[in-house]
Amino acid sequence: MNKALLIIKREYLTRVRKRTFLLITFLSPLLFALIFIVPILISELTSSENSVYVIDKSGYFEDQLPDRENVRYNYLGKAPGKGTETLLQDNPSSFILKIPDFSLDSPKDIKIISDKNPSMSLTNDLENAIEKRLKDLKIKKAGVDKSTLESLNVNINLDSVILSEEGTREGSTAVASIVSFAGGFLIYIFISLYGGQVTTGVHEEKSSRIVEILVSSVRPFQMMLGKIVGIAMVGLTQFLLWITLTMVIIGISSIF
Repeated sequence: MNKALLIIKREYLTRVRKRTFLLITFLSPLLFALIFIVPILISELTSSENSVYVIDKSGYFEDQLPDRENVRYNYLGKAPGKGTETLLQDNPSSFILKIPDFSLDSPKDIKIISDKNPSMSLTNDLENAIEKRLKDLKIKKAGVDKSTLESLNVNINLDSVILSEEGTREGSTAVASIVSFAGGFLIYIFISLYGGQVTTGVHEEKSSRIVEILVSSVRPFQMMLGKIVGIAMVGLTQFLLWITLTMVIIGISSIF
């Protein structure tokens, strides 16, 4: 067993002192933070008011689409005096919402025209505004009072209660699901990252003369046990450092 402990110590110290271990350990939380922070920063920096010119041949949307913080509608009626290309040339970086004449039962061929790709948020805002307006028109056409229709919506939230020998306590299905998913994901990452390192470590030993010394003095079981436990301790160390660094980053970000 002492020999197995020596192998564990050697595997652990050899790997945690590697430059790659230190780089991955300390840079991974920063990279994950950047993955979430950079899109938000880009969205904040690039967000500006979008001018949307509405050509409405259906007559359903005239002055009916509410302006939002980043969307301002300009209504041009059914037949604007300028063509689409001329309108875009006179108003660069703007958008044209072209709505054809259609039946409420089959709205289609609604287009957004511009000299660039619209952002996902703008597309979602336009789609939601159009859908809401068409829904209101269909409710009115059906002769149903909107307040009556909204009163039919029912939201039910089940309270989870767990019975145990100590008594009863509140439970949370969402928390349990999140914890289970996170645990399974961590196990998957752990096996993916460090499972192959055991095989790699064995190959490294075979390619060096160290294995000759180990084989002559250590049983194969002790050698494999030492490698598995040593690499597992490296993984646990890395995960604990990741958790600590993540908590530090969250604490610093909450201050600002």
